[in-house]
Amino acid sequence: DAIWDEDLTSGIVQRGEGYITLFGYTAEQIESHSGWWRERIHPDDLERVMAQWKPGTQRPGELWEMEYRFRRADGSWAFVADRGMTIHDQSGRPTRMIGAMQDISERHRAERALEETARSYRLLAENARDLICLHEPSGGEWNITRTENPELMDVTA
Repeated sequence: DAIWDEDLTSGIVQRGEGYITLFGYTAEQIESHSGWWRERIHPDDLERVMAQWKPGTQRPGELWEMEYRFRRADGSWAFVADRGMTIHDQSGRPTRMIGAMQDISERHRAERALEETARSYRLLAENARDLICLHEPSGGEWNITRTENPELMDVTA
């Protein structure tokens, strides 16, 4: 995880070593202001992320969560899951927000690959006249079914 801790009164952010190990930045490249993070959010995701980034309006104990693209030091994009929680002072004023980013790029790629596979099977089922279906029931044995009516097939992801 890339751990972060932002002082909401000063805008100073402390960032952990995860920014080095996950995203390839050197300690010298990591800046301690909140703008550094915003500048690395993908332009297509920035508006959506910032619309949700409201530490001043969060209730104590409320969790902020987002998934978006974050620029690595080499210029490539990581898909990240980012979570944070606001800490309030005794008067209820938000003073700090702490959280962690996780690189979920591999999970994102696997999800896209599964969606593409399901889309391919659907196209095959919609356009083929004769199909052979493999189905594994809960017993673990494979059944082979032949149909001349693709509409009867249930192809799901």
